[in-house]
Amino acid sequence: MEHDLKTLESGIRRLQKNIDGLRDDDGFAELLRIIHRPGWTTPAEFQLVFGLVEIIDSHVRVLVTMRELLVRGGREVGVHTGAV
Repeated sequence: MEHDLKTLESGIRRLQKNIDGLRDDDGFAELLRIIHRPGWTTPAEFQLVFGLVEIIDSHVRVLVTMRELLVRGGREVGVHTGAV
């Protein structure tokens, strides 16, 4: 298989942009203001929102671990192929 480095680089840059998009602090700041409003939610709605926060957090932690593995693996491949 040919190495299409332009496509790979494009994919890495797209991934980087998408991950950076998770840093939208305005959305979380708004949510933090909303949840403190009196009568904000019912117990059922609270469980839904709490569950989503937990799930999103776990996915983000997995993504961070995967990114670290990707970079570490890329370094190791470079070391063992003499490309570094």
